[in-house]
Amino acid sequence: MRWILLSGLLLLCGCQYDFAIVQPPNIGGVIGSKTPLVVALAPVEYRFQASEGRLVMEVYNKGTDALEIDGQRSSVVDPSGLTHSIRGQLIPAGAFAKIILPPMRYDPGPEGLFHFGVWADASGTDGSGANGSAGPTTQPLYLGELDNPDDWDWHGETNIRVELTIERGTETFVHDFEFHRHKL
Repeated sequence: MRWILLSGLLLLCGCQYDFAIVQPPNIGGVIGSKTPLVVALAPVEYRFQASEGRLVMEVYNKGTDALEIDGQRSSVVDPSGLTHSIRGQLIPAGAFAKIILPPMRYDPGPEGLFHFGVWADASGTDGSGANGSAGPTTQPLYLGELDNPDDWDWHGETNIRVELTIERGTETFVHDFEFHRHKL
């Protein structure tokens, strides 16, 4: 009976994860959910924290000049080895950018992943449709899949790699991290 109660309690609580910085080894540390792990690497300050099974990276600009995360040269390598892009962002002085790993997924709701829209074209000087018919024409406006190709999952106790390229004026800074996810 105790095992049933304990199993039910574990299911209700869900799985909790924290993270460790594997690379670079000189900054190694455990990233939990209580207090952010703060790491200063010129020209930014990183604050890492675990939240709901995800790794939250906040990139703070403590300087007086704007910085930019170069999205063309920044990426995440998921546990399977697949590369995903990181969105480029401008970080003004005194501000920060937030990167959530893995990214939050868009939930399309009960309609599913496919949507269809119709557009009416009533352009015509005589009130007729664009194709010369007696009324407005209708044509498909959008039919597509809404799933983001850069969505990915981080399952189990595995590692990911993150490379951030940060630019300040003509200077470029590249920060490489490797993180390990482990169950509490």
